[in-house]
Amino acid sequence: MTSSVFVLPGATVPDMEGFQAADRFKLASEGAVRIGYVGDNFRAWFSGLMVSAHAGSVIMPHTLARNAYDHEIIEALGGETRAETSLAELWYLMTLQGRGQEGVLLVNGYVNIFYVRDAEGVLRAVDVNYDASEWSVNASEIVDGSWLSERRVFARQPAV
Repeated sequence: MTSSVFVLPGATVPDMEGFQAADRFKLASEGAVRIGYVGDNFRAWFSGLMVSAHAGSVIMPHTLARNAYDHEIIEALGGETRAETSLAELWYLMTLQGRGQEGVLLVNGYVNIFYVRDAEGVLRAVDVNYDASEWSVNASEIVDGSWLSERRVFARQPAV
């Protein structure tokens, strides 16, 4: 089977203090990150999550070379442990592109996919996309739903 992803240059995420997910991932037309939509699944699974302090990391973006299912993407990234990221990492990247500026996240309406553990410890697919003037934040179960090619998936660079 050909690989479903190809890697791009990484982004460094600095040390960060912890935060309550609901305080950051909420509707906001002003401020550093303009969010116009937060999906029901994301609210149900992540609003109660206290995001731990983050010790810094390098996040590697991977562009899907073809349509792929979650299980194929996770396998190509090296399994759940290697594919998992945090809301702290996602939030930091969104702050760099809060109003649709160019950067590591796609801002062309295509989704950016992160695999994140929810408040109950269940790994979920969290996707964010910037369309016209604001971000949308969604979450879904990791099932056999397919993501379209040219979408971007993020995973933590393994420690050396």
